[in-house]
Amino acid sequence: MKKNKILNLVMIIAIIAVVTGGIMIVGTIKGWFGHSNSSAYTADSIGIVNIERMGIAYTAKDDTALNDGDILQTRSGARLTIHAGNNALYLNENTEVEILSSDISGFSVEVLSGEVFAVVANGESMSLSCQGNLITSENLSVYAVSSQTGSSGVSVLAGNLNIDGALNAVNLPAGQVLSVSDGNGMVQNLNAVSLNDFNIEISLEAADEYDLCFTSAQFEKVKEDREMQVMQAQQEREAHEAEILAQGGTQLIIYASQGGSSNNVSDNSSENILTCTISIRCDTILDNMDNLKEGKNKYVPSNGVILSSSTVQFVEGETVFDVLKRACSYAGIQLEYSYTPLYESYYIEGINNLYEFDCGEQSGWMYKVNGWFPNYGCSSYELKAGDVIVWCYTCNGLGADVGGSVY
Repeated sequence: MKKNKILNLVMIIAIIAVVTGGIMIVGTIKGWFGHSNSSAYTADSIGIVNIERMGIAYTAKDDTALNDGDILQTRSGARLTIHAGNNALYLNENTEVEILSSDISGFSVEVLSGEVFAVVANGESMSLSCQGNLITSENLSVYAVSSQTGSSGVSVLAGNLNIDGALNAVNLPAGQVLSVSDGNGMVQNLNAVSLNDFNIEISLEAADEYDLCFTSAQFEKVKEDREMQVMQAQQEREAHEAEILAQGGTQLIIYASQGGSSNNVSDNSSENILTCTISIRCDTILDNMDNLKEGKNKYVPSNGVILSSSTVQFVEGETVFDVLKRACSYAGIQLEYSYTPLYESYYIEGINNLYEFDCGEQSGWMYKVNGWFPNYGCSSYELKAGDVIVWCYTCNGLGADVGGSVY
């Protein structure tokens, strides 16, 4: 009896030790008992943000103190702001970064994928690395960084950046953008319309305190133009649906089960089913018929509209490419595309038998979502409910004639 009591006591002590040890490990990882370094940087999140520390992943909370080696990942619809002294680093949704150094003397981050927006104050230190390039500044700087598969970009809105690495040394002043694709870099003038809604939102906040290369009025104008385009697309969709009903039709939605998708969806009543709007236009060709290849005129509708604005179902995780395939399959519109391994994305070669270079050396297909032309492939753009997609054929200016001039 006495021996059993001793064994039980030993077992209880062992269990307490294991539990205590587990609590200490988790507490150390999550920062319950202080930090092993002199980090002065914290992160505030909106939505679901994951943090991986010492091989253990968990959901980040507001005011999470950062350590070297932390990997932060924002999920769809989430945002994260890292406070580093008077500096701030904003992470867009679907972005992943690694904290290289969180020491009080300097803050260093590697952008693994997605988009970040940096505001570096005078006298402060912050460095970003992206696809082999190190980005630093000596004084005040405000800039945006995008890292996509096979390509990256740095847009400067204030100050001067030093970029060193795969492309050798580059000094990038405000009002310019460095685009890197397939290992080749190009520096050009920055246009406000090339910035997405995330960048414009943060730029408007920064403009209250810093002098940027664009004014608040210019940013607001871009926002208003995009809102107008979305409204116009919605009005066109309503008119198209009214026309279908007037002709005795009943199909107003291209269902997720109607083919042309990488996802097999058959339950149209599922709560996971979302909707977006898509249209396909080539009206710019009407103003450039003299440049159109012989025999191609029969593929150009008299009003330039190949697919009127239509409602299409999709599920979370599907892309602009998935919805384009579904819409073309349903409407019987010819579609040709190819996969580009370097960018891990599909490239749209032709729609309705209209191809790249069919109407000039700068002609081809482009897409925009909610009035913005993404600078990456359509199969990399994950959709959200209510998105408005427009595929348009550009003839001149590499998109300038359809409002998509990036530079």
